[in-house]
Amino acid sequence: MTWRAYEAILQEIGIAEQVAIQQATMTGLLTGVRSGLGIGALPCFIAEGEDDLIRCMRPRAEPDRWIWLLTHERVRHSPPVRTVVDFLYERMKRRVRDLNLAH
Repeated sequence: MTWRAYEAILQEIGIAEQVAIQQATMTGLLTGVRSGLGIGALPCFIAEGEDDLIRCMRPRAEPDRWIWLLTHERVRHSPPVRTVVDFLYERMKRRVRDLNLAH
């Protein structure tokens, strides 16, 4: 997610003026939140797996957001790569269903 997209989310929920730090990655943001720097808008599929975090706002429905898993064209049909891709797809599909984010 770009800073511009993240900033739009922060403005939508009314906390854009209170930004203390900017992180270039969700991992960096998660680390900052877990370290006690403040709150952050994290994707549910990341934050829900963190038992020490507390949700402080409802999840946003984002029908225009997609997750892409890229593979090299030469290996995308190889059995080991296909196994990983299929596993990740099913895992994410289940996660979205469990979080009740499906539209």
